[in-house]
Order: sequence, then C-alpha cells, then structure tokens
Amino acid sequence: EGDEYSLTVALDLGDARRLSANRPYSLGDSIPAYATVTCLCRPLRPDSVRGSYVMQTRGLRQLAGRIDATLYFTAWNDSTRHATYRLRQRIHGVRP
Repeated sequence: EGDEYSLTVALDLGDARRLSANRPYSLGDSIPAYATVTCLCRPLRPDSVRGSYVMQTRGLRQLAGRIDATLYFTAWNDSTRHATYRLRQRIHGVRP
C-alpha cells in the first residue's frame, strides 16, 4: 500500500463569533467535522473525525486555529479493514 496521501478536512463552525479564543472545542460534538483522504491505496470511505479545534484568532473575515484530530476511514469493499490518520496542524480560514 502507498504511503503518499492527501487529507481534506471540513469544519462546520456555524457562527464563529460564538467561539471563544484558546478554548478547545470537541470535533464531532461541538463542531461537526468531515474528512476525505486521497491516497495510493484501497479506496476509503469516511467514518468519523474525533479530536479538538482551538480557535486562536478571529478577525472580520479570517480565522486561525489548531486542529488535533484522528480521522477514521473504512475500506469501500471490506468493512473489516480500517485506516486512521492523525492530524495536528495549524489551520487558517477565510470567510467568502
């Protein structure tokens, strides 16, 4: 199986003004989160995202924070095969 992959994560922050800075928010409960993986491996379907998001700064049209999450996937053709990916990264977002 290949070890090259790309992760895409979407966070549904809703009204970001309600989020306090430097406070961890649970992914999946407080903030719905979705993930996909593109890899040179068996096709994977997303299961869940667990972890936390901490907003560090919030401007008029931009956000910055840190995500610390584990992304869970299952093989499309074999529900007994699972894959997990760890993501610890600073992320930036711009509101359209």
